[in-house]
Amino acid sequence: MSEEIKLTETTPQTVLEFQFPEKSEIVACSANVCQNGHEWQPEVALAGCPGCSGPLLVVKMVQCPICNEPVAKFRLRTDHLPKGGVITPICKGSASQAEVGILEIPRQHYVKEEQNHVVREMPAKV
Repeated sequence: MSEEIKLTETTPQTVLEFQFPEKSEIVACSANVCQNGHEWQPEVALAGCPGCSGPLLVVKMVQCPICNEPVAKFRLRTDHLPKGGVITPICKGSASQAEVGILEIPRQHYVKEEQNHVVREMPAKV
């Protein structure tokens, strides 16, 4: 025997409590970071050194797309892979067979630019 349940205004409805999943902070594997803490993906390319022809990582100098501040630090992920190894998304919590390293390089090109800007704006002594 099959019973049909008909909802009417007098029949109570089941209410399910919904909970949002906890937010986990996703940290990009490689990123530019401004002084205000904003992160965005860097524009990088592999080039050859004109002297020794060895590989050279070139990073495009850009301002923060959110607040227009300069890059304060550059974070680069490197994977030391075994033969036949695969690159895994450690930024999403995956384990890796590689030896993963994160290089963090402070950027200070803007300090010199700011100092030069201040010197040019100061009035000359009479």
